[in-house]
Amino acid sequence: MQRLASVTIGTNVTSIRESAFNGCYSLASVTVPNSVISIGLAAFEWCTNLASLTIGTNVSDIEAWAFQGCHSLASVTIPDGVASVLDFTFYGCSSLTNLTIGNCLTRIATYAFGYCSSLASVTIPNSVTSISVSAFYGCSGLTNLTIGNGLTKIPEYAFAHCSSLASVTIGNSVTIIESYAFKDCVLLNSVYFKGNAPSWASPFAFYGDTNARVYYLPQTTGWEATCADRPTARWLAQEQTGDGSFGVQTNQFGFNISWASGMVVVVEACTDLGNPTWSPWDQHPHRRHVLFQRSDWTNYPARIYRLRSL
Repeated sequence: MQRLASVTIGTNVTSIRESAFNGCYSLASVTVPNSVISIGLAAFEWCTNLASLTIGTNVSDIEAWAFQGCHSLASVTIPDGVASVLDFTFYGCSSLTNLTIGNCLTRIATYAFGYCSSLASVTIPNSVTSISVSAFYGCSGLTNLTIGNGLTKIPEYAFAHCSSLASVTIGNSVTIIESYAFKDCVLLNSVYFKGNAPSWASPFAFYGDTNARVYYLPQTTGWEATCADRPTARWLAQEQTGDGSFGVQTNQFGFNISWASGMVVVVEACTDLGNPTWSPWDQHPHRRHVLFQRSDWTNYPARIYRLRSL
């Protein structure tokens, strides 16, 4: 079995048993057909050359350790029918760069993605209500993390030692963050909260993250000058001036706005900063790109814009 390079699983197969392909070191490609409902405990563990994996859309049960140590695995799509990613399921998949999480996933267990060191960006959908201790521990390549609005607690060491993590956005349902949840994320500089201030199990949630600042939205409550020993600031809408969207385009002036989705942005304009009279130009739920068109633009040497929230 160690010399097996690829495998075709018959469409009459409904279950892949425990340790079925464990240690098939030369296995490079696997397609799990739609007939399969469950993938057993450690079924593909230590298939270290497994680079290509397609999981059928009807799989609803992936057991613990199923793909642990598959160092060459680059891309994973977890089907919508899967409710839980169990302990150590993808632990040590160090080449995993693309992760798509199904919309019905509710739980990510202990070390489920531990040491997936090539993951650069992770979005946890709103369906996820539980993340266990050390779920993404040691994902050293992770730079951006978005946590949806279903999670209520971020446990100990959940994202510890994600040493490249620079930005985190946390959904509005999180009410508690435990000790060392983001320990030694040494490049972390921006933590954006969509909801009210959570409870802190201790001041060590961001232990070792000396550059981190916590941002909170207007009209949310409970925020103080520091949280978990990190300084706080209001999270405000920001116009983006350094990308290709900024400037005049076919007689329209436009720019991108960076802010939390669902927030209402008011764009105001004036023509004279010496004697400013600000008038609303546009008001809408936040969308990324804004273009303005005015027939009288040639009547003024300049027009200045600012953003504010309601």
